[in-house]
Amino acid sequence: MNQFGFIGLLLLQSVKLFSKSLPTVNTKNKKRLEFFLKFSALILYAWSRKVWVIPYSIFRSEEEQNLKYQQGRTLPGRIITNVDGKLKKSKHQVWRAGDILILDDEFKSDWDTFAKYEILGLFWMQMGGVWGHQWFVDGLTKFDDLGHFED
Repeated sequence: MNQFGFIGLLLLQSVKLFSKSLPTVNTKNKKRLEFFLKFSALILYAWSRKVWVIPYSIFRSEEEQNLKYQQGRTLPGRIITNVDGKLKKSKHQVWRAGDILILDDEFKSDWDTFAKYEILGLFWMQMGGVWGHQWFVDGLTKFDDLGHFED
Protein backbone atom coordinates (compact mmCIF):
# COMPACT_ATOMS: atom_id res chain seq x y z
CA MET A 1 0.00 0.00 0.00
CA ASN A 2 1.28 3.51 -0.74
CA GLN A 3 1.47 6.47 1.66
CA PHE A 4 -2.06 7.55 0.70
CA GLY A 5 -3.77 4.29 1.70
CA PHE A 6 -6.26 2.25 -0.30
CA ILE A 7 -8.75 5.08 -0.97
CA GLY A 8 -5.94 7.43 -2.02
CA LEU A 9 -4.47 4.83 -4.36
CA LEU A 10 -7.91 4.15 -5.84
CA LEU A 11 -8.52 7.88 -6.42
CA LEU A 12 -5.07 8.39 -7.96
CA GLN A 13 -5.60 5.50 -10.37
CA SER A 14 -9.12 6.72 -11.21
CA VAL A 15 -7.87 10.21 -12.05
CA LYS A 16 -5.21 8.76 -14.36
CA LEU A 17 -7.72 6.46 -16.05
CA PHE A 18 -10.46 9.08 -16.48
CA SER A 19 -8.00 11.73 -17.69
CA LYS A 20 -6.94 9.43 -20.51
CA SER A 21 -10.54 8.71 -21.53
CA LEU A 22 -11.95 12.26 -21.49
CA PRO A 23 -14.01 13.01 -24.55
CA THR A 24 -12.37 14.86 -27.43
CA VAL A 25 -12.87 18.50 -26.55
CA ASN A 26 -10.80 21.59 -27.14
CA THR A 27 -7.66 21.84 -25.04
CA LYS A 28 -8.96 24.62 -22.79
CA ASN A 29 -12.07 22.67 -21.81
CA LYS A 30 -10.14 19.41 -21.43
CA LYS A 31 -7.76 21.09 -18.96
CA ARG A 32 -10.76 22.41 -17.00
CA LEU A 33 -12.34 18.94 -16.92
CA GLU A 34 -9.06 17.42 -15.74
CA PHE A 35 -8.78 20.06 -13.01
CA PHE A 36 -12.33 19.42 -11.77
CA LEU A 37 -11.70 15.67 -11.79
CA LYS A 38 -8.54 16.11 -9.68
CA PHE A 39 -10.15 18.68 -7.38
CA SER A 40 -13.11 16.34 -6.77
CA ALA A 41 -10.69 13.51 -6.01
CA LEU A 42 -8.87 15.79 -3.54
CA ILE A 43 -12.09 16.50 -1.67
CA LEU A 44 -13.06 12.82 -1.59
CA TYR A 45 -9.57 11.91 -0.40
CA ALA A 46 -9.78 14.53 2.36
CA TRP A 47 -13.11 13.21 3.57
CA SER A 48 -11.82 9.63 3.47
CA ARG A 49 -9.05 10.76 5.86
CA LYS A 50 -11.60 12.55 8.09
CA VAL A 51 -10.21 15.92 7.01
CA TRP A 52 -13.32 18.05 6.60
CA VAL A 53 -12.95 20.54 3.78
CA ILE A 54 -15.09 23.07 1.98
CA PRO A 55 -14.10 24.43 -1.44
CA TYR A 56 -14.71 28.17 -1.34
CA SER A 57 -13.05 29.85 -4.31
CA ILE A 58 -12.76 28.33 -7.73
CA PHE A 59 -13.71 30.90 -10.36
CA ARG A 60 -12.80 34.58 -10.02
CA SER A 61 -13.57 37.34 -12.48
CA GLU A 62 -10.88 39.86 -13.39
CA GLU A 63 -12.44 42.31 -10.93
CA GLU A 64 -12.59 39.77 -8.10
CA GLN A 65 -8.98 38.76 -8.68
CA ASN A 66 -7.89 42.40 -8.70
CA LEU A 67 -9.68 42.99 -5.37
CA LYS A 68 -7.78 40.04 -3.89
CA TYR A 69 -4.58 41.56 -5.27
CA GLN A 70 -5.34 44.98 -3.74
CA GLN A 71 -5.79 43.38 -0.29
CA GLY A 72 -2.78 44.30 1.82
CA ARG A 73 -1.73 46.90 -0.73
CA THR A 74 -4.45 49.54 -1.16
CA LEU A 75 -7.14 47.69 0.82
CA PRO A 76 -7.03 46.48 4.45
CA GLY A 77 -5.79 42.98 5.20
CA ARG A 78 -2.76 40.88 4.47
CA ILE A 79 -1.35 40.18 1.03
CA ILE A 80 -2.77 36.92 -0.29
CA THR A 81 -1.84 36.93 -3.98
CA ASN A 82 0.81 38.24 -6.35
CA VAL A 83 -1.49 38.04 -9.39
CA ASP A 84 -3.49 41.17 -10.25
CA GLY A 85 -5.92 39.54 -12.68
CA LYS A 86 -5.25 42.15 -15.36
CA LEU A 87 -1.58 42.13 -16.35
CA LYS A 88 -1.12 38.63 -14.99
CA LYS A 89 -4.03 36.19 -14.99
CA SER A 90 -4.79 33.78 -12.17
CA LYS A 91 -5.65 30.14 -12.77
CA HIS A 92 -8.85 31.00 -10.86
CA GLN A 93 -9.86 33.15 -13.83
CA VAL A 94 -9.80 30.14 -16.15
CA TRP A 95 -11.43 27.63 -13.77
CA ARG A 96 -8.16 25.78 -13.08
CA ALA A 97 -7.52 26.63 -9.42
CA GLY A 98 -9.43 26.04 -6.24
CA ASP A 99 -9.09 27.07 -2.63
CA ILE A 100 -10.27 24.96 0.25
CA LEU A 101 -10.91 25.61 3.90
CA ILE A 102 -10.25 22.89 6.44
CA LEU A 103 -12.74 22.55 9.27
CA ASP A 104 -12.00 21.26 12.74
CA ASP A 105 -13.99 18.48 14.42
CA GLU A 106 -16.65 21.01 15.41
CA PHE A 107 -16.88 22.17 11.78
CA LYS A 108 -15.38 25.59 12.47
CA SER A 109 -12.75 27.07 10.16
CA ASP A 110 -9.27 25.85 11.00
CA TRP A 111 -6.59 27.85 9.18
CA ASP A 112 -3.70 26.67 11.34
CA THR A 113 -3.59 22.92 10.81
CA PHE A 114 -0.52 22.53 8.64
CA ALA A 115 -0.49 18.75 9.06
CA LYS A 116 -3.94 18.40 7.47
CA TYR A 117 -3.09 20.77 4.63
CA GLU A 118 0.12 18.84 4.09
CA ILE A 119 -1.78 15.55 3.73
CA LEU A 120 -3.84 17.14 0.97
CA GLY A 121 -0.94 19.02 -0.61
CA LEU A 122 1.14 15.87 -0.98
CA PHE A 123 -1.81 14.02 -2.48
CA TRP A 124 -2.45 16.92 -4.89
CA MET A 125 1.17 17.00 -6.02
CA GLN A 126 1.06 13.23 -6.56
CA MET A 127 -1.73 13.92 -9.08
CA GLY A 128 0.56 16.38 -10.85
CA GLY A 129 -0.96 19.55 -9.43
CA VAL A 130 0.64 22.64 -7.90
CA TRP A 131 0.06 23.26 -4.19
CA GLY A 132 0.24 26.91 -3.11
CA HIS A 133 2.45 26.08 -0.13
CA GLN A 134 5.24 25.03 -2.48
CA TRP A 135 5.66 28.62 -3.72
CA PHE A 136 6.37 29.68 -0.13
CA VAL A 137 8.84 26.82 0.37
CA ASP A 138 10.60 27.74 -2.89
CA GLY A 139 10.80 31.40 -1.85
CA LEU A 140 8.49 32.58 -4.65
CA THR A 141 5.99 34.18 -2.23
CA LYS A 142 6.28 35.81 1.17
CA PHE A 143 2.94 34.34 2.25
CA ASP A 144 1.95 30.70 2.66
CA ASP A 145 -1.04 29.73 0.50
CA LEU A 146 -1.81 26.37 2.14
CA GLY A 147 -5.37 26.09 0.85
CA HIS A 148 -4.61 26.81 -2.82
CA PHE A 149 -4.53 24.01 -5.40
CA GLU A 150 -4.06 24.47 -9.16
CA ASP A 151 -2.95 22.54 -12.18
